Order: sequence, then structure tokens, then C-alpha cells
Amino acid sequence: MKVLLSIGVGSIHFDSAIPYLERVVDELVIARAGIISCFTSRMATFVGKLCNGGDNVRQMAWSMCGSASIRLLDGVNILHVRSGAGRGGAIRAARARGMKVLVDHSALHPDQCEANLKDDCKRWNVPLPIASHRGVWKNVMKDCAEADILMVNANHIRDSFVERGYDPKKVRVVYLGVRDDFRDVTIRRLESGEKNDVPRVLFTGNFSLLKGAEYLLESLRILNERGVKVHYDVVGAINAPKALMAKYRDLPVSFYGHVPQNNLKRFIANSDIYLFPSLADGCAQSGMEALAAGLPVVATYQSGLPIRDGETGCVVPMKDAAAIAEKIEWLISCPDERERFGKKASQTMKECYGWMRYAEGVKKVYAEMSE
Repeated sequence: MKVLLSIGVGSIHFDSAIPYLERVVDELVIARAGIISCFTSRMATFVGKLCNGGDNVRQMAWSMCGSASIRLLDGVNILHVRSGAGRGGAIRAARARGMKVLVDHSALHPDQCEANLKDDCKRWNVPLPIASHRGVWKNVMKDCAEADILMVNANHIRDSFVERGYDPKKVRVVYLGVRDDFRDVTIRRLESGEKNDVPRVLFTGNFSLLKGAEYLLESLRILNERGVKVHYDVVGAINAPKALMAKYRDLPVSFYGHVPQNNLKRFIANSDIYLFPSLADGCAQSGMEALAAGLPVVATYQSGLPIRDGETGCVVPMKDAAAIAEKIEWLISCPDERERFGKKASQTMKECYGWMRYAEGVKKVYAEMSE
């Protein structure tokens, strides 16, 4: 079997997955974004800050990726394309050659994202970050509609598409893996006897309304008002509204900005709880790393994380800062439960969410498509 994997702009999880996918197929050909399309995508971000043209420029960059991948289609059995990179004639050319098309999508249906975010964006007077009728998301939705199989990385993503009319027989869920070097880093710190004087709660990722920034900070305000000793650490780019950040500026929270992936392990190892109150996510890789490290996780169902509530972490309702504060306070007061959750989470990730298991899951989808 020969598979063309077309990644588009950026690599997200594919760099970690490719070495394992290469083990399960006869030949894996990789189509990456060229210099011009990468430059065009970066220009889109710059243009978007100046005017409203960024989405259209980014859409053009993704179409260029699709067009460039066509020359690699000879002898291919399956086109495995990241959603958005099938434009520029890529899916059409694959169809003309009699190939099957697997579209790889890693986010909630944009209409569900819009439904989850619209009230928050209106309240803080910021534009919706995702809309199915705009820019690159038009490419994404066309690719998803034209797929023989739509592969997603979390159950709630599948549900968001099926609820909007997608045939459930055409949607497959394959969860992502986790880098081995994150495994048990928190457990090893605890076993060494090293403890924090004040419990540390960690968030990693793009700190924005979409990721639940408002509810994270409000939960800290509630805990602070109750006199609970706790410190929040936020690692990642800050894209929350300035007015929101100003409202909560006097709380015990540290903002570190973006840090290299290898440095992230230090933050995870030195934390006591991981918090991810996202309003609309795929399978958040940072949360998977925290689970693998042995951190008890407090997250929403919309985070996409494979948490078993009450076993490997705590699932809280979306947009419920009081529920977040309640779970954080309980975990702080019960260190034995924190340790039990963390060990169970690490064990579960080790047994069920490695990159080889991911590759085997994708292989099954390939085999099914080849029948």
C-alpha cells in the first residue's frame, strides 16, 4: 500500500506520528508546505492584524499546498490529507486516479465552535476566531464533505459532525499518541519527596477565550476569595482580550508566554494539577502530555481529553468557573487522591495512547478503505 500524507501549512502532530506511520504502510510519501505557501501563511497573520484580508491570504496558502501535492500522486492508493490541504485540485486529482481520500481533521465542527464561543466573543467585543463560511475554514469544510472517510482524534469531534448531518459510517476516531519523554515526569518528582509550598495549577497552550481563559481566571478569583492557597501558572501565548487580563490582574498567577516544547516538561513536572477549561478543542496535545506525566487533570468535555471522571481526573461543565474552583479546592485538600489520579492517568496513557497505537489505528482505517 502506498499512501500520500499531505500535511499542509504547519505540522501539528504529524512530525511525531510519521515515524510510526512509516512502520505500518509499504510506502509513505510526505507532502509538506513549500517555502512560498509557508511564507504566504505567515503573511496572512501579518495582514490580518492590519486589515480583514488575512483569512483570504491564508486560504490561498492552503490551496497552494494542495496544488503542489498533485505531482506526488502517481502510484498512490490513498490520499491522507489534512483538512484544508485538499483544495487546489488535490482531492479532485486523486478522485480522477481512482484513489480513496482520507481527510484528517483535528477540531470541532466550526459551527459548534461558533455556538460555544459567540456569547463570550460578544461580551468581550472580539471577533469569532472560527467560522465555516470564512477563509481557510471554507477549504476545511469542503475537504471534510468530500472525504471517503473523515478521521478525527476525539469522540466529541465526531459527535459535532454527526449532529450536523455527517454520515456516522464515514467518521472514524483515532486518538493521538504522546511523546515518551513526558511520561511520569510529575510522578518521579513526587516520589523524590519534592513538594511545592503552595500548590501549583498549570495551564499550557494558547491562552484565549477559546481555551477558557475567562473561566480559568474566574476560578482563581473564587479560590482566592475563599482563602485557598494556590498559584496558577500559564504557559503559552497570551491572546485573551486586554480587558479580561486587566480585570484579573491582581491574582496569584504567573504568565510565562511561549516556551520550547522541551522546556514544557519542567513546568509539568513541578505542577500539582493541570487545568484545561477549553470551550472548543480537538484532542489537546498539551493535556495528553500532562496526563502521561502523572498530573491529575481538570478539564471540560470540550477539551477532547480522554479523561475518566473520578479515575484519571475531573471533568467539569463548560463555562463553569465555580465547578472548576470546587474541583481544584478538593484536589488541593486531598493529596492522596491527586496522586492516585495521576498514577492512574499515567498508566492509562501508557497502555492506550502511544504513537504506535495511533499508527495501528490509522492502519486499520487504511485497510478498511482498501477493501
